[in-house]
Amino acid sequence: MFNKIKNLFGVPSVSTQAKIVRVSGDKAYSVTLENRSSKWPSRGPRNRIEPLCLPTLNPQHVIDSSNQIFTIGSCFARNIELALKAANFNVPSADVRFPEEELWQGTKLHSGLLNKYTPQSMLNELEYVFDNKYTADDFLIEVGNDEYIDLQLHSNQYVTFQRGLQRRAEIKDSIKQFVNSADVIIVTLGLVEVWWDSKNKIYLNEAPSKKLVEKHKGRFYFETMSPECVFDNVAKIIKLLKGNSKDNSWIMLTVSPVPLARTFRDKDVIIANMYSKSLLRVAAEIESDKNDFVEYFPSYESVMLSDRQKLWKDDQIHLEYEAIKKITERVVQKYSA
Repeated sequence: MFNKIKNLFGVPSVSTQAKIVRVSGDKAYSVTLENRSSKWPSRGPRNRIEPLCLPTLNPQHVIDSSNQIFTIGSCFARNIELALKAANFNVPSADVRFPEEELWQGTKLHSGLLNKYTPQSMLNELEYVFDNKYTADDFLIEVGNDEYIDLQLHSNQYVTFQRGLQRRAEIKDSIKQFVNSADVIIVTLGLVEVWWDSKNKIYLNEAPSKKLVEKHKGRFYFETMSPECVFDNVAKIIKLLKGNSKDNSWIMLTVSPVPLARTFRDKDVIIANMYSKSLLRVAAEIESDKNDFVEYFPSYESVMLSDRQKLWKDDQIHLEYEAIKKITERVVQKYSA
């Protein structure tokens, strides 16, 4: 069914098949007995779960101090970006600047404007930059008299149509430059609940406001991405990033532990969030297993299996900065050349 839908929209097929690994019984026992992390840890000297979960890492790539790093994804990606920048790594995307009045009111984080919460919105941006699949005005939604909002960005501030186009051109140039010159790309997958703009024929990065939905009756539709769609989109993201970065570049793939703040499904947000994260975690496993230039980093497992009292802010949505710092320090420690 999904393939029929893809064909209707003219979406090219991308392989999302994970490798099927079948080994002999002798080999399986040899692997598990040699793997010091093959058994779930109990409390004791080798407890890798409490108070901070530290899954065993076997890095296949390195991050050199001379490497240029590009991060793309949710707010968790921004936190990693800032922590790497603080550790003196070369992360140009952390230095992007936009007018203060265009930033999300609250965080006022400049690079936060580039947050991408779903695989589809990440793919939209990359196809806009590298494939010219969309034009700048495809991303702009009218909210008033020469007032527009770009729901591919993380901003709740309106701009003029002309400024919307200008900002889009600036972002396109910046992302193209960041990816083209990247040695290491860190991708953080966020959520799978999406909104469809039926007028511009595009998925949005964030939910339109209730006011906007009421203003444009019949324009916006909510959708939960299917497993096939998630896997397909993540595969395309990886292909576009690798194809437009340096020849020897590699991709660190992560899943953000930051949950859905609200679900639009008729389910407890805890259940909806678990579906979301489970799909993204499987997508990450497929791509890291399929491509030798992709490596999965278990930031999701580290956070979700650790002591919540120590890592989470009171809203239980955002992480304390110290938690992000510890995770990033582990990246630096394990992956540094």
